[in-house]
Amino acid sequence: MLSDIHDYLASIPTFYLCLLLILLSAVPFVEAHITVPLGIMLGVPFPVCCLIGLSANFLSVMLAVKWMKKIKKDTYSFTRMDRAKVLGKRYGVPGLALMGPILGANHISAAAAVLLGASIRSIYFWQLVSISIWGIGTGFLFLHGMSLFKEGSF
Repeated sequence: MLSDIHDYLASIPTFYLCLLLILLSAVPFVEAHITVPLGIMLGVPFPVCCLIGLSANFLSVMLAVKWMKKIKKDTYSFTRMDRAKVLGKRYGVPGLALMGPILGANHISAAAAVLLGASIRSIYFWQLVSISIWGIGTGFLFLHGMSLFKEGSF
């Protein structure tokens, strides 16, 4: 069944696969660290997957930060956000951004940084660093893990 789904998705033109990767990368909890390996698995070249995944994910995080700046700081009620605020006070914006996918989504860590009163420039910078490390890192590991698996070394 999974091979049928993979064969169907691999038969879709690359342009439409790229559009699918853009949409998936912008979704919280899916993000670039999942869509880059997915794109590689579907046959999209690694640099293209990275460019698409990182840019779409970063743009959606930017929108989340802008949205959080507009709402009132006392109106949130979310367990992950409470945990993110505690971690943000302990590790700052860099630690919060780098732990973003572990917290559930980079969007949550960016929103928590806004609630902590961090500057927008530092939030954007560290989110870009985090998304790049996680997206390129998982893609690189998947790409080389897949090649090891195909060679029979694994």
